[in-house]
Amino acid sequence: MASLSPVLREIHRLRRLIKNLQSEIERGPRTLKIHQTKLANQEQAFKNAQDALKKLKVQIHEMETSLKMLSAQAKKFEQQLDTVSNQKEYTSKQTEIATAKARIDELENSIFEKLTQLEADTANLPKLEAELVEARNQFANTETESKARHQRLVAEVAAAETELATAEAKLPDDARSQLARLVQSYHENALAPVRNRACGHCHTGFTGQQIMDLEAGRFTTCKSCARAVYLES
Repeated sequence: MASLSPVLREIHRLRRLIKNLQSEIERGPRTLKIHQTKLANQEQAFKNAQDALKKLKVQIHEMETSLKMLSAQAKKFEQQLDTVSNQKEYTSKQTEIATAKARIDELENSIFEKLTQLEADTANLPKLEAELVEARNQFANTETESKARHQRLVAEVAAAETELATAEAKLPDDARSQLARLVQSYHENALAPVRNRACGHCHTGFTGQQIMDLEAGRFTTCKSCARAVYLES
């Protein structure tokens, strides 16, 4: 009887290959999602920068409007000094003028800080936009490569499955049915090589009779883990 080991060895190789290829196919969308999330974050960062600039301009405009109003108010108070009739009212007006001028100084300082920030943020915006364009290009390339890779992997799975069917057809009917039941339970790990007279899956040792059965071409399973075993070489 011809040894089943070469056939089982090939079946094991093909089942592990198919499993690895399918895992790569499943990993593809997750990897693409990571890149998509990264791009979305960069798009949001750019939008936030644009919104921050708009908000900053509005704040500066509002502060400049307040500054004009305070300046006009301070000027009005100064003009009113010429019309006061007593010292108490004069002192009160001077206090109002001082308060207005202090507020004017605060606003002018704040406006200067905001203008400095506006200048820096405006200068940084083209850099953020360039990074966003680059990120979009990278994602587009990644998406194209991902689709091509998916198609290649699907084709490789189909080719491996064809080879697997051919290999399994070489098994005797009883061995093929036994292996099919094991595959239902253990999938690509339904088979294991025999290394140093032991199961390559659970490392349980084999008796001399079991080795003889393998060499004689009999379908053999590990008594411990129930895997279909084959001679490694």
